[in-house]
Amino acid sequence: GVFRVNIGDFSNPVQIASTGGGNLQYEQGSYFFSEQDALILTDVDGDSRQTVLDYAKNPLVVGDRVYYINREGFLARYSKWDQNNKVFEIQPAGQVVVYASNIYYIAQDGYIHRAAFDGSEDRVFIQRKAESCLIDGSYIFFLSEGKAYSATMDAENMLVVELVAADRFLVNAGYIIFNNEQGCWWGYLNNLVNSEDHQLPQVSDQQAACFQMGEDCFYIFMQDGTILKLQLSTGQTTVVVA
Repeated sequence: GVFRVNIGDFSNPVQIASTGGGNLQYEQGSYFFSEQDALILTDVDGDSRQTVLDYAKNPLVVGDRVYYINREGFLARYSKWDQNNKVFEIQPAGQVVVYASNIYYIAQDGYIHRAAFDGSEDRVFIQRKAESCLIDGSYIFFLSEGKAYSATMDAENMLVVELVAADRFLVNAGYIIFNNEQGCWWGYLNNLVNSEDHQLPQVSDQQAACFQMGEDCFYIFMQDGTILKLQLSTGQTTVVVA
């Protein structure tokens, strides 16, 4: 199911929906989540509920638009306001990111491609196999063959930097948090790039199931169900759900 909790009080969760929960996103006062193949929208209390799309693989909600992969495997963009549905001549194999009027996606060849907002000018942006990617500021970060990399957004003078061995990671305001074989680690990106031994503080000797950004913090969801909050400004870690 889908639950909502107040950041200051994790003891009183509010159930938004009894089923679904994949690809959970919050946008403009509503929650979007996947329920089997469908994309569902509900208000913050779960009182109203509607099916936005009957089929939406890897949905990404950006303002009043939803980017998703349709049944035929093509990238599509649905407008919630006028119900217009545009299908692009793009067939992603994985994640899609929209940033600064461009569409970035992992293509069938495994590389990160970039296309214009209307789907034109589609080309290879980073010629390196990638499993996931995200954009923070003027950098694109991606996971490739067990390592996290950063790259400048300037395609003409791109500088790709290997950051660290990892199986998953997240970047927030110049900080990185990631898993490796020894557990979960975090730190300031500049310290990681400039350090010869790539040593950063360890959060846990256990790997995290996933990470989520908060205001000046990371939320760390551990494999045993524990949720940790890591404050970026102080480096202090607290348990918010035991």
